[in-house]
Amino acid sequence: MSASDFSVFRKRLRQACKLRETTPDRVARIIGMGARRVIDIEYIGLKGLDIHRLAQIADRLDVSIDWLLGRTNNPEINDREPPPKKTKRSG
Repeated sequence: MSASDFSVFRKRLRQACKLRETTPDRVARIIGMGARRVIDIEYIGLKGLDIHRLAQIADRLDVSIDWLLGRTNNPEINDREPPPKKTKRSG
């Protein structure tokens, strides 16, 4: 992801917030991010955001991480079942 891709994240974050009648600041507070971290994200970009927080933001807004990052145009979350666990054969 290039530095310019942060604009996609920022745009989609605001878009998802608007649809849910909230703000990025409110979402950040709800997931436990302090005001300083919100400012860091606004100025530093995605480098100021770890994967755990990104997942929390996506979950709170009910959108996919891929959509937030501009990797897809579909905001829907893919609800596929995980593949069955492999078992060791005895013998």
